[in-house]
Amino acid sequence: MAGRDAERSGRVAEKSGHDTAGSRRDAALAGREAAIAGRDAELAAGDAFLAALAKGPATLAYEGEAGIGKTTVWAEILRRAEALQHLVLVARPAKPEQSLSLATLADLLGELEPEAFDGLPDPQRAAIDAVLLGGGSGNRPIQPRLLGTAVRTLLEQLARTRAVVVAIDDMQWTDAVSASVLGFALRRVGTNRIGLLAARRTGEPLPEPLAPALTGHATQVGPMSVAGLHHVIRQELGEAPSRPALVRVHAASGGNPLFALEIVRLLREIGEPPANQPLPVPGDIHELIGQRIRRLAPAVRESLLVAASVAQPHEELVGRVLGREVAADLEAAEAEGLIALDRGRLTFRHPLFGAAIYGYGSAAERRAVHRRLATALAGTEEGARHGALAADGPDAPLAAALEAAAAQATQRGAPTAAAELLDMAIRLTPEADVDDRDRRAVFRGDEMARSGDTARAIAILEDVVATSPLPEYRVRARLKLVSIRYDLDLEPSTLYALCDAALAEPIDDVGLLALAHATTAAAAWPGDGRIKTHANEAMRLLDSMADPDPATLGLAIMAKVGADTDGTNEKPDPRLVERALEAERHAARPEVSERFSGALGVFLKYADDYDGARPWLEQTLQTAIDEGDEAGIPYALSHLPQLELWTGDWPAAEAYAQRHLEVAIDTGLEFQRQTAMYNLAIVHTHQGRVDEARAEIDPDLTTAHVQGNTSGEALLLATRCLLELSLGNLAAAARDGQAATAIRKSMGHTGRRRHDSDVVEALVGLGDLQGAAAVLEDIDEANTVGDLPTHLALAHRSRALVQAARGDTDAALVSLDAAFAEHERALNPFDRGRTFLVLGQVRRRRRERRLAAEALEQALAEFERLGSPLWAAKAREELDRLGRRRGTGDSATLTEMERRVAELAARGLTNKEVAAQLTVSPKTVEAHLARAYEKLGIASRAELGARLTTLAPGSGAAGTAPPAS
Repeated sequence: MAGRDAERSGRVAEKSGHDTAGSRRDAALAGREAAIAGRDAELAAGDAFLAALAKGPATLAYEGEAGIGKTTVWAEILRRAEALQHLVLVARPAKPEQSLSLATLADLLGELEPEAFDGLPDPQRAAIDAVLLGGGSGNRPIQPRLLGTAVRTLLEQLARTRAVVVAIDDMQWTDAVSASVLGFALRRVGTNRIGLLAARRTGEPLPEPLAPALTGHATQVGPMSVAGLHHVIRQELGEAPSRPALVRVHAASGGNPLFALEIVRLLREIGEPPANQPLPVPGDIHELIGQRIRRLAPAVRESLLVAASVAQPHEELVGRVLGREVAADLEAAEAEGLIALDRGRLTFRHPLFGAAIYGYGSAAERRAVHRRLATALAGTEEGARHGALAADGPDAPLAAALEAAAAQATQRGAPTAAAELLDMAIRLTPEADVDDRDRRAVFRGDEMARSGDTARAIAILEDVVATSPLPEYRVRARLKLVSIRYDLDLEPSTLYALCDAALAEPIDDVGLLALAHATTAAAAWPGDGRIKTHANEAMRLLDSMADPDPATLGLAIMAKVGADTDGTNEKPDPRLVERALEAERHAARPEVSERFSGALGVFLKYADDYDGARPWLEQTLQTAIDEGDEAGIPYALSHLPQLELWTGDWPAAEAYAQRHLEVAIDTGLEFQRQTAMYNLAIVHTHQGRVDEARAEIDPDLTTAHVQGNTSGEALLLATRCLLELSLGNLAAAARDGQAATAIRKSMGHTGRRRHDSDVVEALVGLGDLQGAAAVLEDIDEANTVGDLPTHLALAHRSRALVQAARGDTDAALVSLDAAFAEHERALNPFDRGRTFLVLGQVRRRRRERRLAAEALEQALAEFERLGSPLWAAKAREELDRLGRRRGTGDSATLTEMERRVAELAARGLTNKEVAAQLTVSPKTVEAHLARAYEKLGIASRAELGARLTTLAPGSGAAGTAPPAS
């Protein structure tokens, strides 16, 4: 019997457990239904948001006064989103967290599994780790834009499999750094299914970066109905007042459920007055809550004050700060409905409760709590901020702690927070500690610049220059100003004045002196002798140091390489390259465009090392994309169109130029927009797209002239020179080319100029051999320094034109032989095609008809493959002068491209397969095949194999230059 009784007891207990769990579920369901009763309009807006999110990006913000029920409706839409299998990322920032950098972002990402970040590029993964782990990335601070890019990439990756909801309650308390990062990422989600669901209190300003995201997407959460209040009060307090009393409560609370609950609690204590008397409640919910707080025991209020003062309150922390057990205090507060406890972590049931608790404490009590929190959280950003709130005057140790916290914020990619912490540190620095004050001021100016507030950065640094009694910080402030003002495209004289003033100071620190010389060299414009002088001095000083600063070393080497190759365009010294790259691995400059790796591709491009330049330029572009460097992306794109143009992939050149223009316009970088228009113009000029090229050249030529952008004006004039030459407008070509040369010479540029060879060709065509010879002298003088095959080939071709025009065709053939030899060293297909064209013209003058035809067919093949119709027409015109029109059957000579296309087609490859092998379009294959049929006198692909085998060896055009003599 005892066994049966035990078995019965177990079953009863089991049944009771099931009933209890079921009761909890029923209670939760009832509570949710009560809280959203009468919220049909608000819920409909949420359902519309979810419906829109199923197709693409969506935004919804619930707005209303404190206590109106925004969070309740917001939470219900989150529940519905989860029911639809959407991924929901949640943050509920509290007011104390508003000053902590990246607190909201850490909440949003903190619940994701580690594998969610696996697909991120390494720099972006490091940025996310810095947020979640609270560290930096070695010696390289995280850049804010990198963090924004990382979050955007992460959201896009998560959205590939399901819709993502970024949900933020009380968005008005989002910290500034998180707001900046989220604003950056959410503006760039494109068509991805990424939604922003927010709740915010009216009357409280939103962080500026997030405000545009909510514009036009707000739904007001209004007062609850009497019936709705009845459900909420009964659910929360167990029993609702009578209908008449409830109507009075509704009127007194304005339908605000939190206010209504507080009124009912008060009435239960003091009793309900007669119907003909008003309810004895204050008209403000804050005062009503304050009355409850005043009734709490002092110990409970003290515990709650600590909780209200800290970003993430926990029972253990509250007890540690107060030095006593606080469990009973917190349980009493929970019984009062003020807080909720979950495994030691406590949250206020409504933000108004925490605000009221904090406001109830006296100034002395609050300072005491902050002082204790500063000790408990020492070594953290939050601890330093508590110390600042506890301070009542200058405090050197506290100022040092704030500076250390600023350094941590810098490493995590939070320059705005770092600048704020430094401002606190400066205010708490004792007046006698001038060194500390000025060091922190320069640090603060740098952080303001990194955050994008250049105006304030300049003001802070200029104040240091004007007021600091210490030369070191006047120098450092001026050098920071050079970096900031360089990006503002100011006149060189402004930068030179800052550099000269810095170098005029008495500088004892060798490293700082090296930095001053390196900065001066980097700020100088090309062609200025200052570059070489200061770069060499910077290197001398750095080489004298046992452990030079890697960032300064990288800057100095970049300036030195630029100085060494200026005018020669020779490859940089490999030893300097490796040393600079090693320095960059230790301390990369924030902007991709300021890194040596970003400049190396440019150096190699101009040194005719196209194969070496391409991977560095592509890496620079990818790095800028991965790091979200919006200024670095157009910088990298600006050099790729020219590289592809020179190496013969003109569709790729145009695509890069078009992408460059789009990015430049999107980022608002006017200088880059002008550069992109130049790149498009030079590509379209080569392609013979005359109207487009003129539309790209002429307006910006006027703009460049008005703005005094002499370098841009010279480039556009040189491009128009080639365009006019392509069209046969020789006088116009000569005029524009000579104007471009005059501008470059006025700038002190004595190096090589590609357009000089176009000027020679135009002048020869006009019969001005004396003028052509003078330009040729300039070309030869520039080529005496360095060994660049591209420019040497142009020089030899120009010389051949002058020699042939003077009747010395033997000498012209020798010059052309030399030109072809240089083309073999660095192939530019368009330049080689033009050299073949000149060779054909010289051979025709010598009446060497067969050799002339072979050269002209080579030229034609090159121009047709590239897609240069104006120059192809010139080659055809020369062929016509020979009387050797194509389509004459067996005696026709195939061009190199026609032969290759025909041979591949004869093997049975489709046009698409031939195109893939030759890296051309199928339409180009069709055109070459049609011409081959015409020349061979056949009509089908089936005849190709037989006809090709009957051709005498060598009847197809050779892939190299025919012998010139």
